[in-house]
Amino acid sequence: MGSDKLTSKMKVSWVQICLLYISAKISVAAVALPALTAAPYPNRDLWLIPFLAAPAILLVGNIAVKLGEYFPRKTIVEYSKTLTGPFIGTLIAILYSWWYIYMAALGLRISSDFFLTGFLPDTPISVLIGAVMLTSVYAARRGYQVVARVNQVLFPVIVSLILILFFLALPQVRLTNLTPVMAGGLPHLVLNSITPIAFFSDIINIVMIAPFITNTTQTPRIVKWGVSASTLFLLIMLFSVITFLGIDVARGLIYPGLVVARQIDIADFIQRVEVLLVLIWLAGIFVSITLGLIWASLALAQGFNLISYEPMVLPLALVVTVTTFLLGDNVLEYSALFHPGFIAPYYLTYSLFIPLILLILAHIKYGRPSRPDTPINSEIDANADT
Repeated sequence: MGSDKLTSKMKVSWVQICLLYISAKISVAAVALPALTAAPYPNRDLWLIPFLAAPAILLVGNIAVKLGEYFPRKTIVEYSKTLTGPFIGTLIAILYSWWYIYMAALGLRISSDFFLTGFLPDTPISVLIGAVMLTSVYAARRGYQVVARVNQVLFPVIVSLILILFFLALPQVRLTNLTPVMAGGLPHLVLNSITPIAFFSDIINIVMIAPFITNTTQTPRIVKWGVSASTLFLLIMLFSVITFLGIDVARGLIYPGLVVARQIDIADFIQRVEVLLVLIWLAGIFVSITLGLIWASLALAQGFNLISYEPMVLPLALVVTVTTFLLGDNVLEYSALFHPGFIAPYYLTYSLFIPLILLILAHIKYGRPSRPDTPINSEIDANADT
């Protein structure tokens, strides 16, 4: 699909993709912290969730890696049509396009409500959503390279701000808020891990961007470092909120990270540092929405054999905007979308079940990807000079 011009502006390195994933995940996690707010059994053990979630997320990411070994220069839409035929492949393209639209809309709605609730309560939400969408549409039409380069500048800022917030909160941290450890038992910890696992399982989305890596053999590094870093930041956020506020206070809050930032007080000199959280949000939501638009547009364009994804960006941006308002009238309504009973089957359908079925079909059709008649070898030979 596409011309040399399109291909050139989509080329990125594995490091850039890894940073994009981390930025997109930790921004929403820092604002809403669904690992805490959506936990069915919120207790002091929530800070242990990353240790349980990381292996499961790595498993999902490994499926993407294995698919990439069969089809190193194709997206999931392209090899879905190869493995299942044009009709089912096009249906899969539509399904994934909708999933990317949904995730972009949900991230935008959560972040917009956070900003308006915490800082500009009298501002119409449509103003903020419109501003974010215009910026993201502009970047999405210019491909992965633009958003990746912008994120390379933003990523150190995001990480630095999170670490600054963490260290500023340390003087008011009470480790006794973590005890007794495992008081809720392993079953509760497992159930509390469902939402974070589903939320971070979209590491599978590298199947839409990995084909454009300058060196496709580096895809495993994206999974390893992306999952490790994002779950580490989740650990930092959960640890900070629980030790700072205590679980009894934190579990009743909509934006626990915001409350922590507002209560930081060092010698009556360093106070009200919640503006740092706003900067994290601004950087992360730009990356998240832009990627969602590219993925949704690219999925539809490849599903219907269009020359370019660019004409799809603006119409799908309008769909994202409308979906943002349809998710619910307030934060309490769409918070139910993070409930384990909904997010697990919905997200894992796209991040686990469909990719796993495709991987099984690829294995049946081609055997091991090291065989000479599998797509990986012919494509590597054809692209040896890239």
